[in-house]
Amino acid sequence: MTEFYISRAGLISGLAGSFLIFISFFLYAFNRKAYDRLISLFLEKYQFPPPCSFYHMAGFFGAYQVCRFFINLSRNKPIASLSKESPAYSFFGENRLTVSRWMISLVRLWMIAGICYLGTALAVLTLIVLR
Repeated sequence: MTEFYISRAGLISGLAGSFLIFISFFLYAFNRKAYDRLISLFLEKYQFPPPCSFYHMAGFFGAYQVCRFFINLSRNKPIASLSKESPAYSFFGENRLTVSRWMISLVRLWMIAGICYLGTALAVLTLIVLR
């Protein structure tokens, strides 16, 4: 009986994570032009650091990492592959830009989906141990 509830919890958690990724796809699709404009504006003066130089070309599947990059850049938080003295940190200030709310929402959706997938993995591991 316990296995039944654990398996259902894992299934619901996995489906919830998939639903959140599905929602984030539409969020990305509706805001893709603004996303592409922000990237092209950034690339006019600066280069993406190594991981984001790949992710910005991956479309929806790289949007999470690029949005995180722009959020951290706008808040002047340290970015691992970008030196703190980099002129890229002034990108938002000199262009009078702010991070869009949809980017923050997309990042949150992906993070919550990741937690849901972690719950699914824990349910699977628990079932393996119980059997």
